[in-house]
Amino acid sequence: MKRVMIFLSIVGGFYPAIFAQETAPPATQQTGEAQQRTLEGAANKDFRYAVPSKITEGVGRQAFLIKKKFFNVSLRDSVNYTDNVFLLDNFKQDDFFHAVDFSVGAAVTLFRDWTVSARTTLRDFRYDRHPALDFNSASYSATLNYHIGKWNFYNTLEHFDLYQRGFGEHFFQEEDITTGLYYSHPMGDRALIYLGGQYTRQFTHPDSSSKNLPTLYGGLISVPVEQLPKLRLTLSSSYSHADFIPGNREDDRWTLGSEVSYEFYPWMTTAVGMNGGFGDSNQDVFDYDVFNSTGFVKFNYQF
Repeated sequence: MKRVMIFLSIVGGFYPAIFAQETAPPATQQTGEAQQRTLEGAANKDFRYAVPSKITEGVGRQAFLIKKKFFNVSLRDSVNYTDNVFLLDNFKQDDFFHAVDFSVGAAVTLFRDWTVSARTTLRDFRYDRHPALDFNSASYSATLNYHIGKWNFYNTLEHFDLYQRGFGEHFFQEEDITTGLYYSHPMGDRALIYLGGQYTRQFTHPDSSSKNLPTLYGGLISVPVEQLPKLRLTLSSSYSHADFIPGNREDDRWTLGSEVSYEFYPWMTTAVGMNGGFGDSNQDVFDYDVFNSTGFVKFNYQF
């Protein structure tokens, strides 16, 4: 029976996979594109570290630019839900999956406003009803950041390796080159707003999902209650345009999400979040809408 394999992709907060047309459910298939996008969504990626998800030095200041602490080790354990595993309107499947992230990072201030940072992350993903999508990954990134006033400019090189479950056979890799900037502005003593944009060139192997990926994003980080200074509310949004190479496919993607987190200790944070979005492609089979939610606990040590 003839199978048609369609590769899906999306930025931040969503969980793509594959589609086997006119045959058995696609959960029996495996592609690097599917797992790589699950990786991005489950990790709650913050646009190549442009805007930190936690502010520890006060509203309006970017913690990763303050070099009192330059070495970081973290462990993040999350349970996630999506109502559209395969990101297809005509084949919606929901599922839960469990993700564990172990990350090591370091940063060095070269000059007053220049920072170089590096990060390595190992990840493990396990689906409840779609075990064919289970995988492990390793990512390595290096970022050069320039901070001037309320503006931050960054360049990032990132490499992904994807493996079959248990760090078995290596089946997919991707290299990303990203250039971007964002503007952050405090709103009194209670909130910080940010607006940014970036351009990413993605190279994927062995499939043909390489793309140009310009993205606009913005959000709000707040301290909602004075009596609970360790409580954070984060609202985020993004728009991206994916131009696939080779081919004539072009996708527009929109996302909107929220997260509430609480820092019980300097080394432990818990959070719950949800996001939703939709995609509009010039190839109708790639149109979709999706809702996702997550709950996680993160252990973090830095000095």
